[in-house]
Amino acid sequence: MKKYLKYLSGVFKHFFKMSIALMILQSAVTLFNLIVPVLLQKTVDDGIVKKDMDSLVVYSAASIICLLVLNFARFFYNKLSVKLKTRQSLELKIGIMNNLAKGDLEFFNNNPSGDILKTLESDVSILEEISVSWIITTVIELIGAMVAAGWILKINYMFLIIVAAAESLIVLFQKKFVSVLSKNAVELRELGGRSMGYMKEYVSNMISSIYSKTTGYMCSRYTDNESAFIKKLNKQYDLAEANQLISNTIGELLNISIYLIGGLFVIRNKMSYGELLAFSQYIALIMSPVLIIINSFSKIQLAIVSLDKVNALRDMPTIESGDGMPNSDRSLDICFNDVSLGYSDEEILKDVNIRLESGNTYAFVGENGCGKSTILKAIYRMIDPRKGNITVGGKNIRHWNLDELRKMIGIVSQEVFVLNDTIYNNLTLGRKVDNREIMKVIELVDLSGFISSQENGINSKVGENGANLSGGQRQKIAIARMLLFGTRVLIFDEATSAIDNFAQEKIAKAIHDNYSDRLIIIIGHRLNTIKSADHIYYMGDKRILEEGSLQELRLRKGFMHDLLISDAVRATS
Repeated sequence: MKKYLKYLSGVFKHFFKMSIALMILQSAVTLFNLIVPVLLQKTVDDGIVKKDMDSLVVYSAASIICLLVLNFARFFYNKLSVKLKTRQSLELKIGIMNNLAKGDLEFFNNNPSGDILKTLESDVSILEEISVSWIITTVIELIGAMVAAGWILKINYMFLIIVAAAESLIVLFQKKFVSVLSKNAVELRELGGRSMGYMKEYVSNMISSIYSKTTGYMCSRYTDNESAFIKKLNKQYDLAEANQLISNTIGELLNISIYLIGGLFVIRNKMSYGELLAFSQYIALIMSPVLIIINSFSKIQLAIVSLDKVNALRDMPTIESGDGMPNSDRSLDICFNDVSLGYSDEEILKDVNIRLESGNTYAFVGENGCGKSTILKAIYRMIDPRKGNITVGGKNIRHWNLDELRKMIGIVSQEVFVLNDTIYNNLTLGRKVDNREIMKVIELVDLSGFISSQENGINSKVGENGANLSGGQRQKIAIARMLLFGTRVLIFDEATSAIDNFAQEKIAKAIHDNYSDRLIIIIGHRLNTIKSADHIYYMGDKRILEEGSLQELRLRKGFMHDLLISDAVRATS
């Protein structure tokens, strides 16, 4: 609970002006809630009972004015409260998304995407519901309740004793629910996150799951988890409803008791009709903040759990950015100096030394899992060396501004990301790009024929995950998009695996001819993807096993020679 109050304190300070405005408006609502019962008392006792027309009109008019002001204040309070909640929610989501963009690979390996989505949607929404406005309402109504209690004590202390007894009874029952609700909230959140992950995995891989006949398993896995979630959710609702039912029942019994005892006082002329009416309204004011807390308790428990999840993403380990900025005159040579890389306790590469110079093309080859892609992740700073250092342009990679470093590096991987949008928007990503440059790149990656065959040309929709495209077309769009960004380092990680051999060679030659001043890095297995490389690194056993030009490696008859023979066999079979 302390963490949650600290979080709300931070929100209050961040939205200070809005929070103060909410306090003023809620204070006005509470003040007029205290004034109206007094005016109603005067209306009844001085106007109706005494049959005084002037008093009746004056106090009735005053009551109407107070009620109008009260409702206007409540309207603007609710309006401002919604504005604060939505801004708080938006800033939380943007902050988390910015953090995720700077997260390291180990974090993503250990945190399922479904759980992250659950936090961004469900957990943030729960924090939005139990927010600063809820605290402001509760605290100010508690102050109003104390004022009302003072008024009741002044008139008749017995009523205050009855109210105190009722509230004590509510608190006693409340304690019975606290531990169960808290434990249930934690389990509910974990099950919900798992269900979100299963659903995302199923929907995101729908076609693949149909092909692989895994839909039945994926559905049953989701159904089993969701059934457990629903069972736990129903238990949470039952507990919350039972908690609220007990509180409301005690509240209703309190009202009946007040009218019973108050009626006896009126019959014995120890209390006026107006005072009884005011008493009943003041008692409602005293009970209001207690009932707010009781009725929100299950949400508060969920909010505490959700805050832990949100904080885990807000405080997640991010890659520390330096302040180094790019220099267009500086060469972007990349050097690995005795670099060791790994994830958690697993070492992937050990004591690697490589030098990659601008204006040259380099290829990394080797068996699956040998660490080729890990090299690229280190260059893009998705992972930092455990030992040694990496320099870019002669400067330690850790000293570069992370955003600026990544702007200079373009990567196209085997798994291509395509938006459910037009070809044009997939190429430009909302940036203003010269149409001549777009047409040049489209021609270069061999997309012009496909685009011209579409009814809407470059404005044709590609479908969700590029459903209207072949695998090769998706890869061509990704390559074109990278080239349009004008990056100084071009990285192709199995980027043409779905493109036919003839088109691969055509694209490779076009890139080599048009971007000869760039540093080009290729990850590949097939000869036609790496034969344009000036220098090849063959990787295995956590290190560089051999390196040199294609011709040198052929003559050496080592690891690379064996790979070339197997590639030739595949090509002729």
